[in-house]
Amino acid sequence: MNRRTTAVLFLIACALASTRASSAQESGSRVVELYTNAPNASVYIDDALAGRASQRYFAVARDSETIRLVVGGRENWSVPPVSAQLPEASQSDTVSIRVNFPYRYRFESKPFGARVLSGAEEVLMGLTPFETMTDVPLSGPVT
Repeated sequence: MNRRTTAVLFLIACALASTRASSAQESGSRVVELYTNAPNASVYIDDALAGRASQRYFAVARDSETIRLVVGGRENWSVPPVSAQLPEASQSDTVSIRVNFPYRYRFESKPFGARVLSGAEEVLMGLTPFETMTDVPLSGPVT
């Protein structure tokens, strides 16, 4: 993408954000800008379905308290929802919030008892079978 196209897309995004913010102010609501590692998750604001996380911007009542993300689909049945408290209403019409699902990993081997090593330094993570949850994805080699 060239610079001109990037600049035009940026200006369109800014115009949309300001339009949403001004309409939110008129209606007694505010805009929540959502960042997440699960763009296909369903978003609930105070238990009411608001849309998909890929929308990124949500007009919500100023007194809304929680945001909850739920990953759907049969393959994700064991992924519990994540939620966060929305920042208290302020003079700002737009608030940004990050709600990420933890990264879950399971390591198995036959026979069991193999060492699971992470990174070039080969830091011992555990012995198989082994499960772990992290806030950031694993990077580098896992042996």
